Amino acid sequence: MRLLAQSEVKPDEIDHLGHMNVRFYSSRAQEANQALMASFGLDAGELAARGAKLVQSDTYCRYHREQFAGSTLAVKGGVLSAAPDALSLYFELDNGRSGHPRAAADSRGRRRRGRASHCRAA
Repeated sequence: MRLLAQSEVKPDEIDHLGHMNVRFYSSRAQEANQALMASFGLDAGELAARGAKLVQSDTYCRYHREQFAGSTLAVKGGVLSAAPDALSLYFELDNGRSGHPRAAADSRGRRRRGRASHCRAA
């Protein structure tokens, strides 16, 4: 796996229990997905030129540990499998300083009529 994105957890991403809200783990995985697709030459401009969109069909997330304000969140990932009509990706979010896993997401996409065969992690 390679590092695709890294950022600091902001105070406005913290829930009432003092932990990073679940929806922000998903947005970090989405940012990493966009970086991964761009590394394949499929950035937003190229997708628009092809009349394509990144479409997600299924995502399975596992949350392991809480993340707190000010912590570094690193997202690593890559392609698990690829076929003409499907793509399976894996992203792991960890504490950038300790390296301890915080969450992981498996994401799958299927080609829809007139759409690209890539998926978007949620």
